[in-house]
Parts: sequence; structure tokens; C-alpha cells
Amino acid sequence: MNAIDRIRRRITKVLEATEDACGQAVEAQLPVLPDHKRLQEIQALGALLDKAKSHCDKAEAAMLKYIRLQNE
Repeated sequence: MNAIDRIRRRITKVLEATEDACGQAVEAQLPVLPDHKRLQEIQALGALLDKAKSHCDKAEAAMLKYIRLQNE
């Protein structure tokens, strides 16, 4: 797998985690949920957003490495 494929895979993971986070945000806003369940949903949302950020950081690092290698 080349560098571009790895970067593409990371970006796909970011989009998937972001999509999951959007769904989690909708769930957290449901008025029928008890408060403790809402809190769990919000905490899960935070975890998904952290995961997306981690994948973004890795994709950015891979892209910068790729650019440096292309300039050598």
C-alpha cells in the first residue's frame, strides 16, 4: 500500500467517525431519553470526535511526510 492509499484510508476513517458522531449527537438530543442515558450518549459523542481528530492528525502527518519525500 502506498502513501496516498494510507492517507485516503485515514481520511475515510475520519469521515466514518464524523458520520457516527453526527448520529450520536442526534441520539443525545432525543427528549425521551433519561438524563443518565443522554449523558452516556454525549460522552460517546466526545469519544467519536476524539477518534476523528486522531485520524485527521495521522492523515496530516502522512501527507506532510509524503510531500517531504516528493521534494527530495
